[in-house]
Amino acid sequence: MTTPPTFSPGTPVPPSQPPKPGFSTAAMVVIAFGGFLVTLILGGAALGVYLYTQRSASNGAGGTGGTEGKSADPGGDSGSSSGSTNSKGEAGPSQPQPSGDTSPIPADPGLKPSEGDAPEAKPVDPNLASVLGREGEIDRLDVPVALPKGMVAFISGLDKLAAYKPLDAIPFLTQAIETNEENSDYFTARGSAYVVAERMEQGLPDLQRALRLNPKNLLASRMTRLAYLMMGDQMSASKFYGHGGSSNIDFLITEVGVGYGNRALAKQGGYKIGMRDEQKAAAAVQKLPVVSQMVAGAYRSNDGQSVQALFALGVEQLRAGDYAAARSGFQDVLAKYPQDWTSRYYYARALMGTGDPELARRELTFLLCWKRFLPEAYAARAICAARQNDGPRARADLEIARKLDPAKAAEAEPEVAKVRAQAAPAGAEKDAQAYDDLLQAVKARPSFEDLVARCSHLRQSVDARRLRWDERYQMGLYERCAAARAKRGDAERLCDVADYLWENREVRGVQIVLNGATTWFRRQTPDSATMEIQFVKALAEEGLNFNPRSGRCYAIKADVLLIKENNLEAATQAAGRAVQLAPRLPQAYMSLSNCCKESATRLRERAAALRAPKTGSRRVVDQHGNYLRDETYLIPASAEDLAQAEACDREAAVFKEKEQKCFDAALASAKGTREEPYYQALIYYLRKDYANAKTWMEKAVAENPGNDKFPFALANCIQALGDPDGYLEAFGRAVNRQETTAAVWLRVAWEKIERNAWDAARKALLRARELDPADARIPAYTGVIAEFGARDAAEAEACFRIALALEEARARANNTTFLAGPTTPLSPEDAGLTLMLRLKAARYAFQRDPAMAAEYYTATAAMEPRLSAWKLAEPVKAGMLPDPERDARQNTMAMPLVSILKNNRIFAAQALINAGKNAEAGPHIAEAENFINRLPAGGEAYLDFELEPQYVPFVVSSMSEYVRLLNAQMLLQQGKKDAAVALLYKVRYYLANQTQRQRATKDDPIPPLYQQLARQAGIRN
Repeated sequence: MTTPPTFSPGTPVPPSQPPKPGFSTAAMVVIAFGGFLVTLILGGAALGVYLYTQRSASNGAGGTGGTEGKSADPGGDSGSSSGSTNSKGEAGPSQPQPSGDTSPIPADPGLKPSEGDAPEAKPVDPNLASVLGREGEIDRLDVPVALPKGMVAFISGLDKLAAYKPLDAIPFLTQAIETNEENSDYFTARGSAYVVAERMEQGLPDLQRALRLNPKNLLASRMTRLAYLMMGDQMSASKFYGHGGSSNIDFLITEVGVGYGNRALAKQGGYKIGMRDEQKAAAAVQKLPVVSQMVAGAYRSNDGQSVQALFALGVEQLRAGDYAAARSGFQDVLAKYPQDWTSRYYYARALMGTGDPELARRELTFLLCWKRFLPEAYAARAICAARQNDGPRARADLEIARKLDPAKAAEAEPEVAKVRAQAAPAGAEKDAQAYDDLLQAVKARPSFEDLVARCSHLRQSVDARRLRWDERYQMGLYERCAAARAKRGDAERLCDVADYLWENREVRGVQIVLNGATTWFRRQTPDSATMEIQFVKALAEEGLNFNPRSGRCYAIKADVLLIKENNLEAATQAAGRAVQLAPRLPQAYMSLSNCCKESATRLRERAAALRAPKTGSRRVVDQHGNYLRDETYLIPASAEDLAQAEACDREAAVFKEKEQKCFDAALASAKGTREEPYYQALIYYLRKDYANAKTWMEKAVAENPGNDKFPFALANCIQALGDPDGYLEAFGRAVNRQETTAAVWLRVAWEKIERNAWDAARKALLRARELDPADARIPAYTGVIAEFGARDAAEAEACFRIALALEEARARANNTTFLAGPTTPLSPEDAGLTLMLRLKAARYAFQRDPAMAAEYYTATAAMEPRLSAWKLAEPVKAGMLPDPERDARQNTMAMPLVSILKNNRIFAAQALINAGKNAEAGPHIAEAENFINRLPAGGEAYLDFELEPQYVPFVVSSMSEYVRLLNAQMLLQQGKKDAAVALLYKVRYYLANQTQRQRATKDDPIPPLYQQLARQAGIRN
């Protein structure tokens, strides 16, 4: 895997960072999102629709912050505007640029336009590299670099260690050591493998050798400390790194080592440890897999050479068909180098191999935004689309792959041929009818497998016609890049690409509920956002190299300089030059208007600062000169400051007038073109004449059907008119032009449900069903309405069963399942809705059919090994459901995964007891109490979260005390009276110290169950 050049054909300029060996130079940064909240009024009730925009992380400091340099555009974007679109919806028509014309804006020294005439366009140098590459060139994948001796064996050992197979890891690590006996990391890994395999004496020599080779090896020092702690030698352990440390890793090592070591000391001394110490020792053993994963992860994501080796190993694993291992490996590579596009391609291939075409498809689309001419990626995406019955996308991608490289396209030919034989999409109307048929069929109580089969058929039909915003964006970018490469030296075509990137630089998203998950319609990270803007600037600069008289290039450059680089002076010069060279280009005047607006804003801020009184301080002493205190006082603005402030205000007014002239000039330049309605709407919008703005924007939408920004601008005009219903309609249409999603109407349904507006909620869900009937949230929300509105338990349970079946169909479309069987990992977001729906369905069956309720609960318990221990504290946002009885004063919050799983175990135990299966209930009770030991870094607070009442089949005053009682009951049945008595005394203490709220709990089962068990144990009250 070779290090890519700083700037190569077909690749944008990456951020300026030190290159990493074998990977792109972008680093992993925590994603930060900005957004805005729009509050609507529907039927007299406030409705907050949360519409988010993912901002680039490269906004300049100073100025007016997030809105710096923006005009009051009804579309919400910069004044460079989608108004520069032609009849095809492509960025920027070619505008005449006569050199002899004069600008409608008189030249003004204050705007600092460029002086003199620009040189004529130069002949295109065929040897000059372009940022887009030459026509016919294709992007290529990097190849693995030559690796240090033993590295592949080392990474193979880490794979085994990550899977908690330390004894299997040791032979690989031994092989690595034999090839290089001076590598500290190799000895650290093998020593750690011995330690987590509970062979500390064998591991210590390796760890000590690692520290001799590299005294700064912190991991070796930490693991040496763990080995001594596990052996019960706390004195020796205290000499190594992490003693007294409070980081998660040091806390984990202390918890594991001390718990394990107490049992080791008891064994050596021949005495029995207490029950609590025995529990800690058992917990220590249970957390050894977490330590093993931590050691493997430390190398797999941090060491440059190890990551290169992981890349090479992943390529070999793909060739050998070991897709699961390759998937895990490339995930670690991308965690370190998220902009390494070759690794992203191989990661997508691993996802395809493990049967996840949807996620693979998204990864390939993100990749193709940067490797725009990579034939392998188009062929792979064609395969993914074919597997999802999306014939149009599969055929389009196959055709592009054939053009780029017929040999690489051949792989996709058989898959795309199959899609022709599959069922065609039924269409939105028939899909909606199929959903209604499901509602009727479920009343006959078919098997779950029958329901899943019906849901799979429905999902296949919807997927065949589903629109994906990220793919529309990527294909628009590809078409413009291909057109620019086909005519080298054409500045206008380069501007088409730059304008497209600039107008799409902010990513839209929809959030169903505040504090819930946000659905972003396109992948963007802070790094990729910065790269996009740098690419825009590079395209404009290249266009000026080819045609120094391109006013459009200057206008694009001005926007970047102002809005992203905060360089007002340079931006004003570039915008002035754009107006001078292209006096008939609306985009030039919009760029200049942004500069005028920013100049006026800064002058007004300067005036306000000059008028503000200054703060002075003085020392106060008594009559003897002894210090008493310091005090502050206000110093009024001086006459000179006030005069300067007045001058700033006058100058700001001049710039404000110039801004208006720029708008007028843009409109005059757009007269008679398809851009005219947009600029007419913009002028009226700025004047707050929203009715006329709406009329003109409707005309702009009608005359520019390919422009995807105008419908959003129209929605904003309707909102400004105070028409929330019309706004929702317009906004929903705008979103679904590019992305098939029910999210907008699900948001409305959520608000209505929580306000008990049942009829309005049902209407919103009907609109959601028309858009995407395969979305499991639609029957889930319908079930909540049946539960709380109609009070129809049978209908509610039926809806939850359909929702579960739709989620299972989604999982199976990605070659996995939420039922028992596979071991493929799941994230809380993957399984979140299924987890909560099972709680809802089981709640209805709990009293009527406890055995059925137990099936729901145990199905979730079986999923626990697939949910990483490191994600137990994560909130499960995907599983959030509306609650009509929720306190309106409280924000909706997602529950931590560990709280859901713990309560699920408790409910499972009680359902099994009610079904007469006491022996099966015992393990669930033990696991419920053991969750504190499974959290990698403690976190008892997470276990105290209570589920909302809508998920709880019975109410207790304290779930943790109830678990103690159930555990004590099992211990008594097993004849372990002493252990049971210890638990019962804790419950007795709780009962004596209950809060008023706990005492007020109706039908609390804790007191009667305690009395029953206390009598059995012989405890006197």
